[in-house]
Amino acid sequence: MSGQTSPPESSESVGDLRAALRGTGLVLSIRVAAAAIAYVSIVLLARWMGAVELGIYTYAFAWLALASIPAGLGLPTVCVRFLPAYFQASDWPRLKGLLLFAFGATLAIGLGLGVSAAIGVRALGTALRPDYVTPLSIALGGLAEMTTLVLASQVGRASGWLALAYAPSQIVYPVLLLAAVAWLSRSGGGPTAARVVPISLGIAALVVGAQITLYARRLAGRLRGTAATFESALWMRTAFSIVLFEGFFALLGQTDIVLVGVFLSPQDVAYYGAAVRTAILVRFVTDGVGTLIGPGIAQLASRHRSGEMQRLLRGTLPWSLLSATAVFLVLAAAGRHVLALFGQEFTVAWPAMLLLAGANLIRTAIGPGALVLNMTGHQTDCAWAYFAAALVNVAGNLLLIPRFGLPGAAFSTAVTMIGADLFLRLRVGRRLGLDPSVTCLLRRAARP
Repeated sequence: MSGQTSPPESSESVGDLRAALRGTGLVLSIRVAAAAIAYVSIVLLARWMGAVELGIYTYAFAWLALASIPAGLGLPTVCVRFLPAYFQASDWPRLKGLLLFAFGATLAIGLGLGVSAAIGVRALGTALRPDYVTPLSIALGGLAEMTTLVLASQVGRASGWLALAYAPSQIVYPVLLLAAVAWLSRSGGGPTAARVVPISLGIAALVVGAQITLYARRLAGRLRGTAATFESALWMRTAFSIVLFEGFFALLGQTDIVLVGVFLSPQDVAYYGAAVRTAILVRFVTDGVGTLIGPGIAQLASRHRSGEMQRLLRGTLPWSLLSATAVFLVLAAAGRHVLALFGQEFTVAWPAMLLLAGANLIRTAIGPGALVLNMTGHQTDCAWAYFAAALVNVAGNLLLIPRFGLPGAAFSTAVTMIGADLFLRLRVGRRLGLDPSVTCLLRRAARP
């Protein structure tokens, strides 16, 4: 694609760009609301559960996040890749086949792997801190609920149903969880991790069940009586590279929390988790824009519209960069006060938070290289990049956490994530002739 010249801008190409950007305000509104709700939720959980129980809860869900990658088989991203094209072509047999295949495989693998992992945790319980065993086994036992929740969100995203895609998992789920934990905190028993984890999974099951029901009603008129066509080999070939990429990326993102739990105390896990949750606010607009433009990039790539892809990237990057810079400056100036919302003792995580926030700002400037490669069929590059970064991050955390504590974990994760994103930005240039980074804005500004 890099060797092709872009066609002159036409009304059709402008329409493609507008279609890709349609729903920007809605997505960003949902992301802002979701970020606010998620942050208030974790602050209140810290207040109600205390640092120890919140640390155990965070540790259990870190492992759940890792396990959800092989359980999901890469099918959420496969749906984002293929469903927009099926909708555009009115290819209802393949669309029905992909939905049946994706949800069926996700449930089956999630149940089987989850139950096996839960049994394994119980069998190897003596190798873990005793406080971790019950919450961790319950969390892994609910693997199917969480993987299906992720899949349902991405199916809605690929279908263009943005509110229905994200509101259930990012707004309804945390609000219901917060209400349940508030009730527990007043009931006398207390919101321990062993109680909150199964409640979280139960709420996830209710939310995703309602979401799938609504999807089925929307598609009933188009899919009723349609014989499903299954291209399982194509979907799984695509999924294989994706699941490698997502697995290594999850390992890169969760290694620090898991190893903090191994070397340090549950309280330290809670402190570090608060630092991660706070630092990620730098990227909340960036991630929202990414969820919006992913299907558009896939469609434009399938039609060899490299010029339109560059315009799409250049048009959305300023929103991401300005918001990321503003949030970083706030955290740099008032980060200790923000962390004190969790409890005064959480301010010990301020150096780690600042390192992670700075890394997120730099990554925003580098641009969404992984997203572009995944949406254009070059997900193998992402897999290898994050595989190498994950290995380096494991080694870095093993070396730095015992010596430097939370800042060591943050430094290792920050450096390896920036390095991986820099590599992927170069691969986008070589593979596609595109520039997803801030330099595309600088070059445009430099033109006479």
